Amino acid sequence: MPDGLQTTASIARGLEILRAFASDQEWLGNQELAELTGLPKSTISRATNTLVAAGFLESGEGQQKFRLGPAVLLLAGRVTGLEALRVALRPELQAVASGFGVSVGAAHVDREDIVYFEYRRSSAPVSLSLSVGSRVPILNTAAGSAILALSSAGERELIFTTAAERGGRPATDALQRQVAQAEDEYHRDGYCRSFGTWHAEVNAIAVPYRVPASGLLTALTAAGPPYSVSKEHLEKEVAPGLHKLIRTLDSRYGR
Repeated sequence: MPDGLQTTASIARGLEILRAFASDQEWLGNQELAELTGLPKSTISRATNTLVAAGFLESGEGQQKFRLGPAVLLLAGRVTGLEALRVALRPELQAVASGFGVSVGAAHVDREDIVYFEYRRSSAPVSLSLSVGSRVPILNTAAGSAILALSSAGERELIFTTAAERGGRPATDALQRQVAQAEDEYHRDGYCRSFGTWHAEVNAIAVPYRVPASGLLTALTAAGPPYSVSKEHLEKEVAPGLHKLIRTLDSRYGR
């Protein structure tokens, strides 16, 4: 079979496997997937290994069963829930931005980057140059730390795999240190911080939020230049505002 046709067939088989998870069972093994798809078990085994490596499936229960992984949840969130979340967040983020004189955003992870899907600014004459669609790295950012603090094992594995591919051992070592710090900050303070660690002219905090309906992991961020947005202002005044926003979202989504 020509390479192009073989690649197309492999993609089709992968999609058929993912479609099998539309059943009411969260976890499926290779034998169950073979029965549901009609594909040979040997084909299923090779395909599930590839899908796990790419983040489309997550292995568990002794590595013998699989469930949909973070990459699928990200795609589903984009299609079904992201626009609704943007609409719900827009006035709330603007209220935080205007009330505290900061730039506020909502972002999700895309491999080793953070992508903003909503962004609001205050009326302050100087604000950050980020906007909807802006990308920032996970490494050294408050949003990245918030994502790492609440990420599942599968979500972290995908982030670390991408980091290893692009930056090797130094990148994964740096991420590992960031995970430890992020977990400590989030469990102690309820938010993560980045004061000049990503960019010398940016002070930022972020809180993670997982959308109940889709499982999409997001970060809500507040930031500004250090000469107008101090660390103390972010920690003592803005952080409670972000926590209030999380409670509002929990109430709205019935958590």
